[in-house]
Amino acid sequence: MAIQHGIYINEIDTKGFSIVAADTAIPFIVGTAPINITADTENVNKVILCNNLTEFVEAFGTSKKIMDYTLVQAAVVYFTLYRTGPIICVNVLDPKKHTTAEETKELKVEEEKAVLEVEGVLLDKIKVKNKGASTELVLDTDYMLQFNSDGYVEIHMLTAATDLDVTYKALDSSKVTKDEIIGGVDPITFKRKGMELIHESFSKYRKVPGIIHAPGYSHHSDVAAVMETKTKGISGVFQAHAIIDTPHDMNYREIPEWKNSENIVDEDIIATYGLLQLGDDIYYQSLHLGALMSTVDSDEGGVPSESPSNKNYKMDSLVIEEDGKYVKINLDLTQANYLNENGIATALNFINGWTAWGNYNTSYPSRTDIKDKFIPVKRMFKWAGNTLILSTWQFIDKKFTNVRRDAINLTIGDWLKGMNGEHLYGSKVELREEDNPLTQLQDGVFKWHIDFSPIIPMQAAIYAFEYNLEDLQNYYNG
Repeated sequence: MAIQHGIYINEIDTKGFSIVAADTAIPFIVGTAPINITADTENVNKVILCNNLTEFVEAFGTSKKIMDYTLVQAAVVYFTLYRTGPIICVNVLDPKKHTTAEETKELKVEEEKAVLEVEGVLLDKIKVKNKGASTELVLDTDYMLQFNSDGYVEIHMLTAATDLDVTYKALDSSKVTKDEIIGGVDPITFKRKGMELIHESFSKYRKVPGIIHAPGYSHHSDVAAVMETKTKGISGVFQAHAIIDTPHDMNYREIPEWKNSENIVDEDIIATYGLLQLGDDIYYQSLHLGALMSTVDSDEGGVPSESPSNKNYKMDSLVIEEDGKYVKINLDLTQANYLNENGIATALNFINGWTAWGNYNTSYPSRTDIKDKFIPVKRMFKWAGNTLILSTWQFIDKKFTNVRRDAINLTIGDWLKGMNGEHLYGSKVELREEDNPLTQLQDGVFKWHIDFSPIIPMQAAIYAFEYNLEDLQNYYNG
C-alpha cells in the first residue's frame, strides 16, 4: 500500500442544497396556427417551446387574423404587448383535415407575377394552368411559389403567361373542434394530443407550465373541466392554474348563472368576462391576464405573491358580441364588483385606466378557504409546491440520515424565512412525530408540516369619517 507523505485535498459535499425556484407563469397554450407558411406542415399536436417571437414564427407562421389563429394571438399578447415569455404551444390545426373545399380562381399575371390573395393556402395543393387550358403547368419549371408578407401566395412565372386558372385549398380554423383541443391519447399510436401534451412540457424542455390556456374554446364547460384536471399532476407531480374566458355573447348579469350551471367552481380556475380591444384588434382576455400575471411575477422577483388585479391591461376597450358584431361596453365599479363577488374577473376603466379587476378564483363564493379563494395565495401554494419538488427530488431513494433530515429542514426553513415580510406573513417547517407514525416510516415515507401564510391583497380600504364636535368647540377657545 502506498504511503501518504505531503498535503492532500479532498472535497466534501455541502450538507445543505440549493433551492431551485419553479417558473411561475409559463403558459401552456393549445390552439390554432397558420402552419402552411412554415417549412413544417407536420407541426400538429407537438409541444414547442418558443422563447421569442422569431422562434414562434419559425415554428407556427404568422397572420393578421388573430381570432382565427389563436396561437398567433397568444404570441402577440405575450411577446409583443407584454414583452414576456417563454410560451409553450401546441397547434391542433391539421392541414390534412381542417381545410376548405377545393376552389379555382382566375388570376392576372402582371410583371411575370400573380398573387393569390387568400390566407392559409397550402402550397402542395396548388394547381396552376393557363386560362382555359387543360394541362397543368409544372412547378419550378413553369412557375415558382412563395409567400409574401401578407401571407398570400405569389406565383412567379418562368414561362410566358397572361391569365391563370389557379386551384387551391386553404386552412380552415373553424373546422377545429373542442374535442381536438381537449385531445387525449391515440389508441393506435399511443401519442398524446391536445391538452394531454402538457405532460411532455417538463420532460422535453425542463419547464413547468404555470398557466393553461385554450383561447377561443375555454368557454365550453367540457374544455374548462379538462383544463382544470390538467392543473394537477402535470408530469405526475406539478401544478398550474387555468385561465378561461366566459361566453362573450352574454350580458354581464348572465355570467354568474352560466358559471354555476356549467359547474365552473374551482380554486384552480380563473374566469374572465369580456374581450379586450386594442386598436382594431380583438383579443381573448384570458391571454392578457396570463401575460399580465407573468409581468407582475417578474416585478416581484419571480414570486407570484402579488395579485394581477388593478394592474394595467394593454387595451383601449372592453367588448362583447351582439348579433355577430363586437360592441364596446364599459362596466362601472358596481357592475365589475358584481362579477368579482361571483368569482369572475373582468376589465375596469377607473382611476388607473384600464386594469384587470378581480382577486378571486372561480371557487368563490361557494368556497371561502383563504388559500383557495385568492388568486395570488393559491398561486403561491402551487409555486412553493413545484419549487420543493424541483429542489428535493434529488434526495428520493437516498439514505434518510439525520444529516439529510437536518439539511432539508434548514434549507427549506431558510428559503421560507427569506420570503417572510415581503411575500409571507410567516412560515415554519417541521418534521413532526405526530405526522410520521411508525407504520409510515417503515415504508420510507416522511411527511413535513409547513406553515405557509402568503400575504393577501388589500381588496378594500374603509375610511370612517366622523365629525368631532370638540374640534368645533375648540375653535371658539383657540
